[in-house]
Amino acid sequence: MLFRILIPESERGKGLGTRVMEHIIAVADLRGVPMTLSPSDTFGGDLDRLHAFYRRLGCVTNTRRGEIGSPRESMVRVPLAGLGR
Repeated sequence: MLFRILIPESERGKGLGTRVMEHIIAVADLRGVPMTLSPSDTFGGDLDRLHAFYRRLGCVTNTRRGEIGSPRESMVRVPLAGLGR
C-alpha cells in the first residue's frame, strides 16, 4: 500500500509524476489490482490540476464513495482488461 506521492514544487510540471504514476499503473494492471486515491492539496498541490492529471491516467470519480463495501477514496481506477492474472 502506498500512502503518499509527493513531487517537490520545484520539480512539478516536468513529467516526473507522470512517469511515477505510469509505472505504478503498469504494475497494478499487470497484477489486476484496482487503484484508489484521494488527491489532496495538503502539500501545495492544486486540486483541480491533480484531478485532471489522474483523469488523464484513467482514474474516475468514485461515485459509490460512502456506500458499504466501497472504497472511501475519491477516485478509482480499474485495471485494464486482459492484463491481469
